[in-house]
Amino acid sequence: MAVAAALSLLLLLVLTGGAAAGLGVNYGRLGSKLPPPAAVARFLAESTVFDHVKLFDCDATTVAAFAGTGIAVDVAIANELIPNLTDLAFAQRWVADNVLPPRRHHPHRPRPRRQRGRLRRRPVPRRRPRDGHAEPPHGARRRRLQDRVKVSSPHSMAVLTSSSPPSTGRFRQGYNGAEVVGPLLSFLRSTGSPFMVNAYPFFGPGVVDPATGLTYTNMLDAQLDAVFSAMAALGFADVEIAVAESGWPSAGEPWEYNGNFLRRVSSGAGTPLMPNRTFEAFVFSLFNEDLKPGPASERNYGLFLPDFSPVYDVGPNTDEKSLQENIDFVCGRGGMECMAIRPGGACFLPDTLQAHAAFAMNAFYQAVARSPSACDFGQTGLVTLEDPSYGSCKYGA
Repeated sequence: MAVAAALSLLLLLVLTGGAAAGLGVNYGRLGSKLPPPAAVARFLAESTVFDHVKLFDCDATTVAAFAGTGIAVDVAIANELIPNLTDLAFAQRWVADNVLPPRRHHPHRPRPRRQRGRLRRRPVPRRRPRDGHAEPPHGARRRRLQDRVKVSSPHSMAVLTSSSPPSTGRFRQGYNGAEVVGPLLSFLRSTGSPFMVNAYPFFGPGVVDPATGLTYTNMLDAQLDAVFSAMAALGFADVEIAVAESGWPSAGEPWEYNGNFLRRVSSGAGTPLMPNRTFEAFVFSLFNEDLKPGPASERNYGLFLPDFSPVYDVGPNTDEKSLQENIDFVCGRGGMECMAIRPGGACFLPDTLQAHAAFAMNAFYQAVARSPSACDFGQTGLVTLEDPSYGSCKYGA
């Protein structure tokens, strides 16, 4: 059917082990002057906050460049090859060629997890369930990789027939229920893989969902909650959601959208229907790609130029060491009371450095009369007009 043709296979290769929400970037290579993969891997590992990278193929040289970097790599299988994966011999051969490390491998070579649609650092090929049954791909199952290689598929928001208000989100006819998405969600649940969406929200005013009374201050939250509502209507509210793509071309206002996007998905605030949650998310994209077809905007989504200088400022450049230092300062020499982010405190969950640092840095900012310099923290913080409070965790304002 037409829907099946839209699915691509995502194989998530795990270089560091363990699944967790993280910040990723889409790394396309349809550019004429792009740096070599080894330089890209080194730059991402040493100079950015990204801990995931998503490729649009499974090029061996590019995947190998990320070995030992601690960055998770997603790889993709071409749509035309997906039907072949129902053949046991082909699936085993593909897994051996693209997922398994060679027998004599470097100890730091990435180990994969599978997902449908694209190949990621924690390898996860995503494969369409055959005959309505959600089962691990033959090759992964036979080689006992189902816990390390996840299978899933990125979807556009067009899979929903309704998305506004968010509580009315439902999958469209021909994709709903037992036809496609039901078996897929069952498979994702059984393998611990997320349902992936490409979210490209437009700017819009805040809205209130009349059915739930929840207020939406941004369209990204509204889109994610519409997907959640559609999944919940089928009984799959427990399956995680990941944002496979989201971005804004540099011809528009990318610094505003992309910066807010990265902060939002990693803040721990979640959405109105999914509070206290971080989302694995990938911004689109790493570089401008002058060889891509289509309108000019398609070639100008990049965050960085080929020399790794930023196309624009997407916000603070942070690392875990800097965030921990911020917490130590605010809750120590800064004199702030930080019980809210201690175990049992109202803001302890989610238990992430980003969430705890955001609370502590805001407390210090509010205590010193909202001086802009007090929010800089060595360029790891900035002022936002959006209230990051969630549930019982209340930020001072």
